[in-house]
Amino acid sequence: MTDQTVVKKKVKKRKASQENGKKGGVKTNAGKAVSSQNAIKHGVLSNSLSEYDKLSSIALYKKLAIEFEVKTTYQRMLLEQLVLCYIKLARCSRFESEIMNEAVSTTDNPNHLKLDWGDE
Repeated sequence: MTDQTVVKKKVKKRKASQENGKKGGVKTNAGKAVSSQNAIKHGVLSNSLSEYDKLSSIALYKKLAIEFEVKTTYQRMLLEQLVLCYIKLARCSRFESEIMNEAVSTTDNPNHLKLDWGDE
């Protein structure tokens, strides 16, 4: 392949990309709903979620996006943060409950779990 051929292909590809860009992105509500999930699926914070949590977060995001009528990029960013924080807090709560249940079930002395607030 000659240098001229490579240059022609790059120019052709650039023009096609520019034409596609003029179309303005997703038009339908269904397409917008799918597109709005990209941040959660591929975003920086998505690496901290399990597959189960990703599915939960996407479902929650979709429900809240409809409820809050999310339209702007800023609103999507805030909603993503809200959903991620909620999912992570729920995960912490599940782990805490499991740890406490395990601690209670493996001890003969339930008083060792008693919190001392210093008021007795």
